[in-house]
Amino acid sequence: MSTAIINLEETAPRPLSEEERNEQVRSLAAWAAAELAHANRLPHGRVRSGHLTNAENALAVASELLAA
Repeated sequence: MSTAIINLEETAPRPLSEEERNEQVRSLAAWAAAELAHANRLPHGRVRSGHLTNAENALAVASELLAA
C-alpha cells in the first residue's frame, strides 16, 4: 500500500489577482443578467424560479469576490 503525503500549500488555490477577481465578477454579473432576461421571458413556474435562483447565486458569489 502506498501513502501519499499532501503539502497543503501546494494544493491550496492561489489567491486571485485583482484583475482576475474583477473579470470573474464581470462574468458572473453578465451571466446573471442573461439569466434574469431569460427568466423574464418565461411563464411563472419551476423553470423560471430556477433561472432566478441561478442569477441570485451568481450575484452572491460576485459579492463575495468583491468583499474579498
